[in-house]
Amino acid sequence: MNQSKKRIISVTYAGILPFYLSPMSHYLDNNGTILIFSEIETISSLYAALIVCFLSGMQWQKLIEINMKGYFFFTPIIPLFLVSTHNLNDNEIYSTFVLIFSLFLSLLIDLRLSQKKSDKWFKKLRINATVLASFSFLI
Repeated sequence: MNQSKKRIISVTYAGILPFYLSPMSHYLDNNGTILIFSEIETISSLYAALIVCFLSGMQWQKLIEINMKGYFFFTPIIPLFLVSTHNLNDNEIYSTFVLIFSLFLSLLIDLRLSQKKSDKWFKKLRINATVLASFSFLI
C-alpha cells in the first residue's frame, strides 16, 4: 500500500471520530462536568452537516467538470435538506433521519460519479465511512 493511500485511509477514519463525540460523552460524563449533552449533540450534528455540505460541493465540481447531466439537481438539494434540519432542531428524529439520509444520498452520488474508476479500495472506504458515521446517530 503506498503512502498516499495510507494517508487517505487514516484521515478518513480520523474524520469519523467526531461523529462519536456525542455518544461517547453521554457514557463518559454522567454528572455534566464537560459540556451539556445537548450542546455536544448539536456539535456532532453540525459536524455531520458540514461534512455532507463539503461532499456536495466536491460532487458539484465533478459534475461540472465531466458535464454529467441528470445528477446536477441532486447535489445542491442535500445542503437544503440540512438547512431544514437546523430549522426543525426540536424534532430529533427528523434531524437524525435527514442527516443519515443525506450521508447515504451523498454516498450514492459519489459511487455513481466514480463508477468508471477502478479504485475499489476507495469505494469500500467511502461505504465504510458512511455506515460508521450513520451508526453514530443510532446509538
